[in-house]
Amino acid sequence: MIPVVLRLKNFLSYGPNEQVINFEPYSLICLSGKNGHGKSSILDAITWAIWGCARKTTGVAKGDEGLVHLGQKEMVVHLEFISGASRYRIRREVFKSYGKTINRLDVEVYDKNTQQFVTLTDKSIRATQDKIEKLVGVDFVTFVSTSFLRQGQSNEFSKKTPRERKDIIASIIGLKKFDQLAVLANEQSKQLAQEIVQVQFKGEQARILSAQKPEIEELVSLAEKKIIQVEAVLLEGVARYDLFVQKSKKILELIEQKNNLEADIVASEHLEKENKRHVGLAVKKWREMHALRINLPSFDSLMQQRAAMVEAIQELQNKKELSYRYNDELVSLKNKKNNLEVSWTHEFELKKSELLRKKNERVVEIKFYEAAQKELFDKKKEKEELLILCRQHISHQIALLANKNEHELLYDREKALFEKRKAFYHSCVSKKNFALATLAEAQDRSSLIENVSSPACPLCEQLLTQRRKQYLAQQLSRSNYLLTHRLNRISLILKQLEEVLKAQRTILESTGKHCAQLVQCEQDLIRFNQQEVVLTGELASIVEREAQLSQIITLNIEAIAEHEKELIFLEHELTNKKKNDASFIQITSQILATEQAASGLLFEPEKMEQALGLLKKIETALSEIQAKAHQ
Repeated sequence: MIPVVLRLKNFLSYGPNEQVINFEPYSLICLSGKNGHGKSSILDAITWAIWGCARKTTGVAKGDEGLVHLGQKEMVVHLEFISGASRYRIRREVFKSYGKTINRLDVEVYDKNTQQFVTLTDKSIRATQDKIEKLVGVDFVTFVSTSFLRQGQSNEFSKKTPRERKDIIASIIGLKKFDQLAVLANEQSKQLAQEIVQVQFKGEQARILSAQKPEIEELVSLAEKKIIQVEAVLLEGVARYDLFVQKSKKILELIEQKNNLEADIVASEHLEKENKRHVGLAVKKWREMHALRINLPSFDSLMQQRAAMVEAIQELQNKKELSYRYNDELVSLKNKKNNLEVSWTHEFELKKSELLRKKNERVVEIKFYEAAQKELFDKKKEKEELLILCRQHISHQIALLANKNEHELLYDREKALFEKRKAFYHSCVSKKNFALATLAEAQDRSSLIENVSSPACPLCEQLLTQRRKQYLAQQLSRSNYLLTHRLNRISLILKQLEEVLKAQRTILESTGKHCAQLVQCEQDLIRFNQQEVVLTGELASIVEREAQLSQIITLNIEAIAEHEKELIFLEHELTNKKKNDASFIQITSQILATEQAASGLLFEPEKMEQALGLLKKIETALSEIQAKAHQ
């Protein structure tokens, strides 16, 4: 298996932008880089695409979920590789839908004839995975134990049991084929054994049948005799059947002759009845003609009246037909006229609807631009208010910054004075500490001299007289008094300095805050100045946009006025067409002529009904005369 192209998306350290890695131009590849840059992820992507297995992430129930890039819901890996003489492409995908993890797997092979990939995907993922492993030739365990040493698992093969190592080596060198051949050989040997058993069973049956051969031969001879007897009976039955068939044919011929004779008799009887009927009709006709000759005068008069009525009815019928024809012509001409008017009206309505559509579009545009203009006006008003407020802030900041230098000088003086007093305070503290130490030392000396009973000095070990000892005690007492007085003065000065420093610190902090506020005011002033420039620019662009919108609205209003003029022109054009079109004028004149011709006919349905009534009476009288003649 040789990888050709690898595409990654949301796989481990690779994000949502698809990463394409083309291995095809290189025969040897070395991956180098820092930890976490995705070197191992490339190899994991190859194993995951082919076998659906990669490194196991701790704290994740399903391995595929641990491979998805942090914060993403979908992971896709494409791998094109060459195995044997064919090129294949695998696409494996994992994504979440409504909290459920869904897996997809597709495999395709490249067809050199069509130069396209043809799918090999089976109905299930398990079946497709089996097909991929057959194409590659090894499973995941064999691959990671022999060809792919994963990070921290270089001893993967040595950790296997002897049985597992044997299976892996057998898979690598192809011993599984021999196992399959062994299985096939065992199956064929079982089939041969079954066939041998069947042959032995058939041989046993043949042996049994050979032992029963005399009885079977006797039964066969008896059966042959019975067959001969049955054949003789069948031959006799066939002869009788042939005789019966011959007799049946003769009987059918006689029946047919009888039917023919009966048909001839029926035909002759029918002919005789027809002759009698014709004779009766001839007698009846003669009697009618004789009766007509007797009533001839009244009959001729009625016949003449009948002819006159028929002629009158025919004339009325002609008028009626001519009236109908004129009506049809009028309907046809009016239809033509209506068709012309409809076509013109339709054309007019189309143009009118188009103009109205354009007009409505302009109206909609005007409303849109007016809304935009109103929005711009509101924005302009808002920006103007902000600009006024910004300028007010600028004026306020300038007013605050007017005495900035004086405040800063005052702050510097106060701070220098505070530092000077603070230094004096610290020197006083040092002096107080020194005085305390000196006083303690003097008191110790006084107590030593007063409490010592020896004539020697406890400090220098010289002999002291009583007078000298009293003198030293007085000197030490005086020194203690001076030191105590000095210490009290220093303590008083320190107390007063501490109160002054506290008060001055408060003033200094207040002045410092005020100076900081002034610095903030300077920054605010710069910011407000920048905001003023921005607002001024925005106002200028809004004013320019308002001018553009006003110009567009004016153009749309002018266009609407043009559309209204075109509508008026169309209405005039439709009216002029009806007045000036030659075909329309000709059809109108033909309608008028046809209406005049139809009005001159004066067909009266009452006369037609009267004529038909008289004709009916004449016909009734003629029928009565004929009936009398028949009688």
